[in-house]
Amino acid sequence: MATQVCQALSEYWPGQELMSEKVRPIPAMPRVSVLMAAYNAERYVDQAIESLLAQTYQNWELIVVDDGSTDSTPIRLQAWAERDSRIRFYRNNHNLGIGPTRQRALDLARGTYAAILDSDDIALPEWLAARVDHLDHHPEVVVVSGSRIVIDESGKRVCVIHEGGSPEVLHWRLLFGNPVSQPSCMFRVAEAGQVGGYITEPYLEDWDLFVKLSELGQIEHVNVALMMYRVHPSKASLRIGTNRELLEPVATRIMCRTVKSATGLTVPTELVWYLFRGRYVFRGNRRESQRALDFVLQAHRAFAEENNLGSQSTAVGATAIEDAVNVLRCGGWSPLQAVKALASIISCAGISTLLSPVGSRGAIKLLLAPVRQARSCAAWLNLKSESG
Repeated sequence: MATQVCQALSEYWPGQELMSEKVRPIPAMPRVSVLMAAYNAERYVDQAIESLLAQTYQNWELIVVDDGSTDSTPIRLQAWAERDSRIRFYRNNHNLGIGPTRQRALDLARGTYAAILDSDDIALPEWLAARVDHLDHHPEVVVVSGSRIVIDESGKRVCVIHEGGSPEVLHWRLLFGNPVSQPSCMFRVAEAGQVGGYITEPYLEDWDLFVKLSELGQIEHVNVALMMYRVHPSKASLRIGTNRELLEPVATRIMCRTVKSATGLTVPTELVWYLFRGRYVFRGNRRESQRALDFVLQAHRAFAEENNLGSQSTAVGATAIEDAVNVLRCGGWSPLQAVKALASIISCAGISTLLSPVGSRGAIKLLLAPVRQARSCAAWLNLKSESG
């Protein structure tokens, strides 16, 4: 297994020594608690842990919670815990879902910082060192994340996803979905406890936590890829975006609270699914789609008035164009609606919005985007990498 991880890492960090054969005593108080939730991850979990052992920063503990796996995952994790005292293994009595499982891991954290490593991903060796350095030198930052290298089941590189922006842009994007890459992120444990940690719902726990943390400090994105994010058919985060029945009630609670706090506006609950970024394109109602566009434009203007955006006004405006594209693709697109959206955003953010790469690409999509059918996961990932 170590050989497979070495092969995966060698392309990016040649000569890095893995430490799977070295048993180290756990520090009395580790600086970083790495949190891992695992469910039926027997195919990949060894590679994930090997990549943690290969980190250049070694003052960590791994808290891994198995969520009722039915394969060999618990046996593998128990073996790792017996092999390295920094690895602490726990198991849920039955499957609880990702939100409660992450919260259990967070409750057990002893570090100053918590980092998320999913059981099917691979961290590059400088991941922890870079995140710790960033939080150490930026006390105003509560969460830091970064870009991701997307790999397939076999570990082959697919693309790089850049889902970042300035703190102001991330603040805006939090209104309608989660812009923070939880795989690879690091946040402050005390602050996470202060806001209540993860919600008990099995989905959207990351969006909820980052919204709450954003009220205590800044969220920052580093445009360097230090995590290999694996895409495979059983990955729940790629399948759940089509399940409106599961996601919409949770998204409604988070979105209504977030938008109200940031803009003073009340989100019509029937528009939440149109506004939500975490779903795939669907064929919706034309009138509702156009109402959702009106709400995006209203929210953008209110957000600009409530927040001193300064030089970031253009970047936030460009991101609002992407949100306009998102809602109109669900059934409300027309040349008139597209022009209306651009005119409103430009009047608020300035004509320079169209000169930015994100703004110009968004404007092209907005003006030329008829209703589309839902994309496959692979096509969605390619779109996200192009828009970065």
